[in-house]
Amino acid sequence: MTLDLSKLTEQMPAMGEESAARQRKYVDLVTLARRWLSQYADRGEQLRHPARAVHAAIPTTEPLDAT
Repeated sequence: MTLDLSKLTEQMPAMGEESAARQRKYVDLVTLARRWLSQYADRGEQLRHPARAVHAAIPTTEPLDAT
């Protein structure tokens, strides 16, 4: 079985566009996550029960956006 480079070359632009779209989506999700951390930073106590209900990580006593 041989590799047909001409067919692969035809697919490269689409692969590049898909990769760029994934990167943009990733950046958007990271931005959203950081916004949520900032928005809910002081609500750890309020989030304990909902977090337990879905078996998520339980917020500690420090703000969620602490560094």
